[in-house]
Amino acid sequence: MKDSPSPFAPPQLTTLGQKRSAEIVEGFHHLQDTLGTICPDGREKAIVNTKLEEAAWFAIKSLANVPENVEGTGVSRRVA
Repeated sequence: MKDSPSPFAPPQLTTLGQKRSAEIVEGFHHLQDTLGTICPDGREKAIVNTKLEEAAWFAIKSLANVPENVEGTGVSRRVA
């Protein structure tokens, strides 16, 4: 078994990483709330919400590419 972290495991974030993650979540909630008042209900709005969830996931996962955000060795968890 390889020593590198699994690409399927969530990163173990430091306190700073958790703060940044919360800021990302807050920003996406704000955007979703704003779009929710502008866009009419329907298929397109559902797709927008799905894509926002996807983008938020990738934004939070990207925090693991900054060593100061990751618990443990301080090594980046960038997975190719």
